[in-house]
Amino acid sequence: MLSRAANNLYWMSRHIERAENTARLLDVTYRMSLLPYHIRESEQTWAQPWALPLVISGLASGYYARHPGPLSADNVLRFMVLDAANP
Repeated sequence: MLSRAANNLYWMSRHIERAENTARLLDVTYRMSLLPYHIRESEQTWAQPWALPLVISGLASGYYARHPGPLSADNVLRFMVLDAANP
């Protein structure tokens, strides 16, 4: 029974750590999106501030499959935090 409790504590702390890292990444992205930016070439759409957390976390293809069209902060936040289909 002790090993089962230790296993559950390990995985709970692991999930909390992942949630903290995701929250920190989205907080930094939000703060950076408040600064002015300019995309120099049209094929550099990954350089948009809200595309970077998707690229960093490896979720870009899943996001664009579910949300075609322009990238928005609301859609990225909803996809990364609340979407049940997002692993």
